[in-house]
Amino acid sequence: MKLTIKIIILTNCLLFSAFNLFAQDQNLQTLSRQVVEFYQQSKFDEAIPLAEKIVEIQRRNKSGGSQNLINALENLAQIELARFKAAKNKLSDNTLTSDQAKKIFETINKDGVEIETHLREALMLSDKEPKRDVIQAVGMRNSLAWLLSYFSPPSPELIFGATKAEHDKYETWSRAKFEKRYNDARDFYSKALNDSESSFGETNEATLVTLLNFAEFSVIAGDFEKAVSLYEKCIKTVEKKYGAENQNLIIPLRAYGQLLSASGQTEEVIKVNDRIQKITGKPENLSDTYLNLSVRSNKSFVVNNAPNIEEKAQNTTALVELQMRGIIASRNLSNELILASSSHGKTYYDNYKRLSLLSIGVKITVDENGKVTEAEALTKNKDLKKAAEKVVKDWKFKPFEHNGKARKLSGYVECLFFSN
Repeated sequence: MKLTIKIIILTNCLLFSAFNLFAQDQNLQTLSRQVVEFYQQSKFDEAIPLAEKIVEIQRRNKSGGSQNLINALENLAQIELARFKAAKNKLSDNTLTSDQAKKIFETINKDGVEIETHLREALMLSDKEPKRDVIQAVGMRNSLAWLLSYFSPPSPELIFGATKAEHDKYETWSRAKFEKRYNDARDFYSKALNDSESSFGETNEATLVTLLNFAEFSVIAGDFEKAVSLYEKCIKTVEKKYGAENQNLIIPLRAYGQLLSASGQTEEVIKVNDRIQKITGKPENLSDTYLNLSVRSNKSFVVNNAPNIEEKAQNTTALVELQMRGIIASRNLSNELILASSSHGKTYYDNYKRLSLLSIGVKITVDENGKVTEAEALTKNKDLKKAAEKVVKDWKFKPFEHNGKARKLSGYVECLFFSN
């Protein structure tokens, strides 16, 4: 756990040391002390407006280059990031009312957008500085890449609807937005890792933290090949610096073992279990871990019609056909009928404005060629269970290879359905 703890300590040091640079006048000194006090007390709502004032003061202050503004922007972003994470943690409270949850989501979305804006500006200024603070830039790139991985701002383009055009647009924009943010995150991690290695060496703590963060991101992004190589590099480097039985090995070993387990490399998993047990003195079992395989398939963004929607669609289609044949009394159904696309083809259904988007988890096994051989939907709804399993069995996955050999993969995917 030390690697994770040290990066948090590093961030705090940046915060406080940067504020010391603001002792240019009494106003800045007072504001800086107040921000630090509020931050230490986790009073982020009080700290953020003051940190914003410091940013504005530094924007007007043109002396001494842009470093003071870079510091102010990063400090503001770090405080917002602390509130962002605190808000996300609050969402796990089952007693929240809908109004409370809505307010928390508003805070998350506001802070997420602001953090990204401030870190991007700070990095742009930092990269232009002749004598830039490399360790600061590495830390900011880590923070921004993490945010891009775990937060995506709401987009008007991503309103899901029932017409075929809306359906296709949702899928297209969802995929494009995901790829853009994940590609950006990948670039930030890669740049941070290269800068840290070239400036401080492979065994430097900033390098190791970035290496570990990059590996964790690669798992989330479905790039297991990259994740495996990064974890292997991280493990070797930690061994080189701290020794073969150091506590810092637990996190990368555990994550690496989970990837080995997901790809059915039982003997290697046993070795990793034994290594962790030797360090912790406690039994370790990595075989029960399930990784999200969704983004390894090109169909992970497709939205399907739930069985209840399909049933309504068929009934409505029958009404249309009867009307067209003049068998039933003529009436205007144009406002009730919506053309939609699904895995079952083009269908009509009504009450489309009451649709909701469901995500059904499905445990799967993928063979060496990327074909699904087993699928078990994790829902008690029998109709949805059957539908999800049928849909996912048609997915094609990117085959996984490790040590020159094609491997099976076991994990889960999230299958999306329109339902009402």
